[in-house]
Amino acid sequence: MKKIIIPFLIFFSLFVVGSSVLAANSITSRLKGKLLLQVQDKGRIWYVDPVGLQKHEVTFANALSLFQKLALGITNADLIKIPADLDSLNPNLDSDNDGYPDKEELQNGYSPYIPGSNKGRFKTDNNLATRLKGRLLLQVQDKGRIWYIDQNGKRWEVTWGNLMSLFRKLALGITDKDLNEVGGIDTSGWLTYINNQQGYEIKYPSSWSDGLEVKYVGNQTYFYLPSYDNRKGQAFCIGRKTITQWEADYQKFLRGEGPFIADELKRNGEYVFYSCVSLSAETFTVLPNPYDTDILSTFHFID
Repeated sequence: MKKIIIPFLIFFSLFVVGSSVLAANSITSRLKGKLLLQVQDKGRIWYVDPVGLQKHEVTFANALSLFQKLALGITNADLIKIPADLDSLNPNLDSDNDGYPDKEELQNGYSPYIPGSNKGRFKTDNNLATRLKGRLLLQVQDKGRIWYIDQNGKRWEVTWGNLMSLFRKLALGITDKDLNEVGGIDTSGWLTYINNQQGYEIKYPSSWSDGLEVKYVGNQTYFYLPSYDNRKGQAFCIGRKTITQWEADYQKFLRGEGPFIADELKRNGEYVFYSCVSLSAETFTVLPNPYDTDILSTFHFID
């Protein structure tokens, strides 16, 4: 009887593990190229890279480096073939300086990148738009402007002014449980750093155990990576402020009285925990890092 039961249990265990992996891969495939709104955690925004199939949190702190890393370069001639959402355009923008705003030229079927009256007629290419659904595009011939192609094949310009409001508008709501399955990276073999004084923990790859350095400066903890490919280790930090101090600093930022130097991770009843903007999670991805993922997404409070 034991000879039958044991193989069955092994098979059942493998089936469960395999089913979990398939489920994770399935949800990642369904959500690739989409923006996600984490409804159970302050509406945090995530983007699922359709090429690398990993999720990336989008914040003001990491937006520039994230777009530079993930965006596909595109020429004006190809970009114009993708239908644009005119409401995402600056109504006063005149890219070719011909006296006609981009929005007006597009409405009338003319390219805003070819100067002159009644010049630059173009046709949209639905096949191109379909192929680029879910991609971030970098307009290489116009100051590196960023565009996002939604699931309907329409392009939206992404600017510093509309970044979070636009992405929240286009995002699909998702629970923490489903979000954790997106990307399919198994962190079960990773090590855990525990900060008992401040009451949180994060995970990091076990291969970094001999090279990871931790230093404390006031209420901030700095993490220095092991070196890769003869490059010096880079750092990010996690700190905390009282909620009162955090809100006061944020109001100063809104009044233009100083920079907002941190990006919120989570908060409890007393403190806001943050990562430093200048040492954001993106700098924790050092090539050739096989775990191309946001380490800070593993941040949790200690029970």
